[in-house]
Amino acid sequence: MEASGHSQTFKPTSKALFVCFVMFVAGMVCFGYTLSKNPAEAWSHWLIGAFYTTMMALFGIFFCAMNYASGAGWNVVIRRVNEAMASNLIIGFLAMVILVIGLLTSHDKGMERIYEWLHLHHDHGAGSLEHAGGEMAAAAHSGQSALDKAHHELLEHKSPWLNQNFWIIRMVAYFAIWGFFAWKIISNSRKQDIDGDVKRTRANVRWSCLFIVFFAATVCLASFDWIMSLEPTWFSTIFGVYHFAGLFAGGVSTTIVLLFILRRMGYLKEVNANHFHNLGIWLIVTTIFWGYIWFSQMMLIWYSNIPEETQFYVFRMTNPEWDKWFYINLGWNFIVPFLLLLQQPIKRNEKALFFIAIWVLIGRWIDLYWSVGPIPFLDHATHVYGFSKDTVWLSVGTVVGFAGLFGFVFFKALAKAPLQATKDPYYEESLHHHSA
Repeated sequence: MEASGHSQTFKPTSKALFVCFVMFVAGMVCFGYTLSKNPAEAWSHWLIGAFYTTMMALFGIFFCAMNYASGAGWNVVIRRVNEAMASNLIIGFLAMVILVIGLLTSHDKGMERIYEWLHLHHDHGAGSLEHAGGEMAAAAHSGQSALDKAHHELLEHKSPWLNQNFWIIRMVAYFAIWGFFAWKIISNSRKQDIDGDVKRTRANVRWSCLFIVFFAATVCLASFDWIMSLEPTWFSTIFGVYHFAGLFAGGVSTTIVLLFILRRMGYLKEVNANHFHNLGIWLIVTTIFWGYIWFSQMMLIWYSNIPEETQFYVFRMTNPEWDKWFYINLGWNFIVPFLLLLQQPIKRNEKALFFIAIWVLIGRWIDLYWSVGPIPFLDHATHVYGFSKDTVWLSVGTVVGFAGLFGFVFFKALAKAPLQATKDPYYEESLHHHSA
């Protein structure tokens, strides 16, 4: 449906919603099949999808806040797309709740490889490691290596932070903080559609500045809690920044893809090459930033050669299957998009940007799979990762399912408000924006 003028509203087509539904069903079939074969692997795929969805939804409100706080006006014509993306925060929350329930109720022994510390604390509230201590004592009598003893000692040291109750409380707190700020910022934007009060914009500037502070802290902590704690004896102080870079690159790419689809459906004619150029600039900037953080983490850890830090790379790069993903990750997420986006005409071409954005979104899955994928195959006795070639595509399928659900919620949310914030004081500036 195409409407004229700036009062245009969005109505999702049955075809678009059906495609999203089919994607979701296909993804759940992939997840269900994997769950029947290897529950630990299935839940690792689910974690990738849940984390991916949450970060893309979170980018939506962050990008709005960033532009409010900086006084940018160019993005007003695309703001409703980012606001609708943020509606998927509820999907991210529900997906994480389902993950927790699945982890704590499964009786499959292989599940102990997913958040190892979570299972050690299952019966001991906020930090007691009596169960782990008992395992250590028994293992000592059976000749367990000093390395394994040190492993459990380190888990005990981290138990005040890595324990079941506190981990769940933090997860709920993250989503509560994100949801609250998203509600405040978006509701002010919607109210301005009615009264046109410039005070709504000023209020959103204040809320956005405050949100960015909480955003920086919670994104880092969430990446520590949900991804880095899969290998609880490993740590990287730059890990939160690494995933922020991935969030930004993936979020810009998602915005480009959604804008492209909506314009092909006859909407958002106000968006032109200048707006896509700005998004293209953001995409190459975040690609470079991700590459810089990727290199900084890898180089500093490798150079310092501290076992607690190098294990992440050693375990993967000494495995004849997982070592390939190291090079694929770098080439896919940095080298290819960087070289393509160096050309200015590409950054102004929405079709070219669309395909590059799809490439980057696939790269985000590769990056997460490199981090999460090996965990279900880790042999704690030998500290060596296995690999299953047959299930890689099942992980892709699960994430496609999450993408379908993301799209469905996005389309429904987008239909609840006018596509343009015409009463925003920066609307005319955005409408006539020119990017050299």
